[in-house]
Amino acid sequence: MKYTGFAFLLCCLFIVCGCKKNNEVPVRPETPRRVRGVNNLSKTFNDMHKKHIDAAKKFGVKPVACRDEAEHLTKTLKEIGNNDLYIVDKLTYSVPFLVPRADELLTKIAQNFKDSLNSKWLHPHKLIVTSVLRTKDDVKKLKKVNINASENSAHMYGTTFDITWKRFKIIEKKGDYETLETNEDKLKHVLAEVLRDLQKENRCYVKHEKNQACFHITTR
Repeated sequence: MKYTGFAFLLCCLFIVCGCKKNNEVPVRPETPRRVRGVNNLSKTFNDMHKKHIDAAKKFGVKPVACRDEAEHLTKTLKEIGNNDLYIVDKLTYSVPFLVPRADELLTKIAQNFKDSLNSKWLHPHKLIVTSVLRTKDDVKKLKKVNINASENSAHMYGTTFDITWKRFKIIEKKGDYETLETNEDKLKHVLAEVLRDLQKENRCYVKHEKNQACFHITTR
């Protein structure tokens, strides 16, 4: 009994220490890591529409008719908003709701992006989410201004969101540490690295959208 109690104490101590370590702010390396980027964005992020739709139907909600209906799905949808990792752009043809697994994916992407910038000595920036859940009404309105918009969009299921690769929100620097020169193109390469790694882990489907200047992402 004595040894069992001691083993239990060690186990609890290990768990507490482990949790504390996971919550710590990542330490910046002594030398910056290289920004390698992704060689061919269109080839790497070319998950076709069917893959997005199949995953959306499997993990998402049924398409809703209007925004009032979406706001009542509080048990299956989570409202997202500006936070320490990303900001939600002014939404015209979508509303800021995601299913929990898609919300977790978005947070994971944004956290990994933040950590990657830190490891590369780049100035901290937030990601900008440009499109989230689309109701049937939103799709109809979007079709009037964009004939290429899909009537069966993965955005209708709450599993899909867009992150722009053209704009990023700069964060006020904390501390006196040096940062390397940063521009939108370099930030895009860092974001691409993050998405490629999660794509390889089968966490998401990704489509590189040139005309819309965004990464179209669906949880899987």
